[in-house]
Amino acid sequence: MGGLREFLLWVVLFTFSLAIFSAESYAQEEAVEITITEIMYDPVNSSEKEYVEVFTGDYNNLSGYLIADETARSGKKGNLTELHAHASGYALIVENGSTLTGVQASFYSVAKIGRGLNNDDGDTVFLFFPNGTLLTALNYTNLSAAKQGNSLQLINGTWKAAPPTPGLPNQAPTSGEPAPPEDVPAAENIILSPYLTSQIYLNVSYDDLFRIEIAPKACNETDYVTVAYAIREETGKLLKNATFTKAVGCSTRSNTGSFIPLAPGNVMIWGTIVESTILEDNPTDNTINFSVSIVDPATLPCDVGFSITMNETLFYAEGEKIYFIPKPTNTTFPFRIDYWIEDLFGKIVKAKVTTTNTNQKSWTAQSPEQDRVYFLKAQLYPMCQDTNASDNTAEKMLIVLQDSLALTSDASAEKPSSITITEITPAEPRFGDLLQVKLDITKGTTSKYAVTLWAESKGRKISAETKIHLREEDTEYALLLPVQLFPKCTEGPQDATLVVEGLDIHAEKHFTVDEEDGTFCSAEDSANNDATGQQETSADSSTDFSFSVLGLPASPAAGELLPVSVFLQGDAEPHDYEVWSYLYRGSKCYSCREGTIPREELLQAGILEPFEEKTLVFQLPVDKGMGDGDYNLKVKLRKDNQKTLKELTETISIEAAQTGEKEEKTAGSSVQSSFTGNSVRAISPDGPGMVVYESNTAKAQALTPIVLLVTIGLLALVLLRK
Repeated sequence: MGGLREFLLWVVLFTFSLAIFSAESYAQEEAVEITITEIMYDPVNSSEKEYVEVFTGDYNNLSGYLIADETARSGKKGNLTELHAHASGYALIVENGSTLTGVQASFYSVAKIGRGLNNDDGDTVFLFFPNGTLLTALNYTNLSAAKQGNSLQLINGTWKAAPPTPGLPNQAPTSGEPAPPEDVPAAENIILSPYLTSQIYLNVSYDDLFRIEIAPKACNETDYVTVAYAIREETGKLLKNATFTKAVGCSTRSNTGSFIPLAPGNVMIWGTIVESTILEDNPTDNTINFSVSIVDPATLPCDVGFSITMNETLFYAEGEKIYFIPKPTNTTFPFRIDYWIEDLFGKIVKAKVTTTNTNQKSWTAQSPEQDRVYFLKAQLYPMCQDTNASDNTAEKMLIVLQDSLALTSDASAEKPSSITITEITPAEPRFGDLLQVKLDITKGTTSKYAVTLWAESKGRKISAETKIHLREEDTEYALLLPVQLFPKCTEGPQDATLVVEGLDIHAEKHFTVDEEDGTFCSAEDSANNDATGQQETSADSSTDFSFSVLGLPASPAAGELLPVSVFLQGDAEPHDYEVWSYLYRGSKCYSCREGTIPREELLQAGILEPFEEKTLVFQLPVDKGMGDGDYNLKVKLRKDNQKTLKELTETISIEAAQTGEKEEKTAGSSVQSSFTGNSVRAISPDGPGMVVYESNTAKAQALTPIVLLVTIGLLALVLLRK
């Protein structure tokens, strides 16, 4: 027995040592934060070599770390070998044979950076931990440093071509140095303003408190802004103190803080920007205070009616999707809607669902064994004092037939389509803003499916086109689509028209667009401007071809349609394009109708004219059987029939379908594309760290010390009992 105890003691000591070693190794890996700050991808002289400069803050030994470019990402990667250590915080990754000397930085050699950085179409630099886990990556499409003797440098949060500064802080060229062949953009500024209205209601959840705007800004580039905010009563009592971080293109207001008022009265809301990836020198509009009045809606008189709109057809086939929209006559006040479906005898066939929005709902028709008559019923509960509650209920009768052939004569009848523009926000837009357009569209039996939106003024387009394909016939759609106004220098407001065309229908809604607020235009620009068209307002000789995802719903549900908006930015040449999107996890597609359609089913193709901006919208059918969890959204683009595809990948959380229909949520966040296939805003050396990707291997390593320590505890317990 003594021999066994001695053996177990040795096992405990060995396991404990291994746990400490694993914990230290993992802690070292987690502690490293690296920012790529300079790339020399096209040395002028053949004797010079490519290099990548990184900033680590303090000295970190990067020996054994791996580097690759796009072509070598999945193959053999370069292994870093330390040649010289320096405490400056800068490190240079140089190719073997580099002649760089006298640089105040750590040096690491590698046989080749990938297979040689691309000077013609751009490339991506990947850095990996020694175990192969991705540490950081940077994609570049700015080729202005090519054949100029310049390198590409991160200067004040923007990538620019400038004379090389290896091992030194990057600076914009002075007048005595050769300037790179590109325009220097104006300094970016972050503006924090209130989005919450001055009057809100008791016991209602509000998730959009602030509006964050960055100007001037390329909207397809992503910055990160962290805001701290506090909410206090007039007496000074603190109700909430919190922070949030948002990914921002040009502007955002969704999910910018949250508040549920629990008592009537007045509150003060304070907010300030505490951290961002913008290096601005004008923080005067980074802090705001505003007052909000909280009102109990039960004390306010109102008269709210209620109805249900749905397919006009009375008969439906077994398994057919039935769409309907609950419509209160007044949505100014908070409300709750309960809806359910029962048969002719009052038996519930679709459990009661509660919702607080007017998004389109759906139900799959069921008719076991024989034809059935059903009633869709709904009850509105306004939170105000409704003076007439008699019109707060609504119902629709529908008949589900077992034999779908009985619907042949009805289905063959031509049904009309309609398009209604219900709302344009913001209510007072400016040139350069991103409009959000609410549409109610009914697609009848027409075979046409493309719908295009744009804004125009005086016969000229003043926005990029947004295009969506609606494939399902005899269907009602409630849509919220983006339309990007071009920046433009004008004097005073200008009358404009939002145009929607498609399904053989032309719809218009007039609105007023105000002059740009000065971030893009100087006074001289405004005086000399002559109502130029799209080419003059958006064309820029330094504009690169790019594409990005404009926004995604917060958490779509299985069985629903997932709207995906893809923004295309043209360059100086016309390009053919093919774009498609799908949802997947692992090797399985979850937007392919249970594997019955290919991933390219929703492909959209066309021609992008020089400097044209276009938004494509995809409605992905999310499979019903998906469970809760994170899935991957893939967007693929083929430009000019090239064999190599560009890709964007986003992570999106899906909620499993409930027994009754899940309440739908409004799309609000503005998440930009990942680094693959698109230019990425690099985080500044002083900015926050960010996990780009965490592999299963990395997660397992994180758990290893915990598992080992638990094992030690169990063995010790056994020894004590002996």
